[in-house]
Amino acid sequence: MTATTTTRATATPVVAADGRRTLRSWHDEVRALHAAGRTGEAIDLLGRLTEAVPSEPRLRHGLVALLRADGRAVDADRLAVELDPNDAGAWCRLSRHARCTQDLDLFVEASLGWEAARPGDPTVAHFAAIARQIRDGHTHARPEAGYIAELFDHYADRFEGHLAKLGYRGPDVMADLVADLIGDGELRADSTLADLGCGTGLVGDRLRDATPWNGHLTGVDLSPRMLDHAAARTFDSRPVYDAVAEADFVDYLDTVPTGLDAVVAADAFIYVGDLRPVFAATARALRPGGWLVATLERLAPGDTAATTANGFRADLSGRYLHDDDWVERELLTAGFDVVVVEPMSVRREGHRPTPGSVVVAHLPRHAP
Repeated sequence: MTATTTTRATATPVVAADGRRTLRSWHDEVRALHAAGRTGEAIDLLGRLTEAVPSEPRLRHGLVALLRADGRAVDADRLAVELDPNDAGAWCRLSRHARCTQDLDLFVEASLGWEAARPGDPTVAHFAAIARQIRDGHTHARPEAGYIAELFDHYADRFEGHLAKLGYRGPDVMADLVADLIGDGELRADSTLADLGCGTGLVGDRLRDATPWNGHLTGVDLSPRMLDHAAARTFDSRPVYDAVAEADFVDYLDTVPTGLDAVVAADAFIYVGDLRPVFAATARALRPGGWLVATLERLAPGDTAATTANGFRADLSGRYLHDDDWVERELLTAGFDVVVVEPMSVRREGHRPTPGSVVVAHLPRHAP
């Protein structure tokens, strides 16, 4: 990796032959140029100084600062990691920039460099695993332990405000589908539900407010801070959630003391790659005739992952994309008999609808 500097063929020598200019005097000139608002010229001069005196690290550190001051953050971070390969902050920023610009080569390099600089961090490990998926073709089936809890603990207090900016309508979609099931006589109004990936409780709140359903509701999430918000949420002077559980989806579903009538999961499965264990656990936890209602991010037709047995892949966003046909096939394999998977976007990113799907699956009333 090389620093982005400009070298002119006609540039003034950095140090005159008779030694009249000292390094300090050149550095003072750089500072004067920057102070006068001529940062571009200061960067050019300091770049030539670093080439002339490569053994002086303070010059390169000064160049990093000037590049950053000039708004050239990527160039600054590239030089920063060249100076110090253990600069985890610079690697992190480069990885984030690569995700925003979809620069796969930079993403792989930066994410693996980030991991080397900060081993053991679950967030770093997750993105490094995605980088290896891109580089080596290995499937990254699920996030590293602790990634989800860490991500949403940091996100909890601003979660709802951020979703509002995205035009998020996952809770409305869940409420509409549950209301339809009740209206069609497929689900009792006093049925027992679990809300997987409940977050701050937006889905539960919408279910209480916009449907005739009034049964028992458990919120399940890996983030303690998100669960704090969900547990504190009330509707009509009663808690929205009758219980909350800090647990992995499969762990929770395998320990449900009594059968569930329905499981809802609004944008929760986008943080799980291989959904087969979740589908199987949901089928075990549901009573005969129970329902699964969920939203996913959809894998684009023709994506190479859709042609493999996996049918999913981790995206640069850190979330997972799933192939509709694969989801339908694996739900049928898990024991569901009626499965509907249809395209539906529940939020916008970058002023565009995020490709998604809604899933409605029914467990047979009687064993086949």
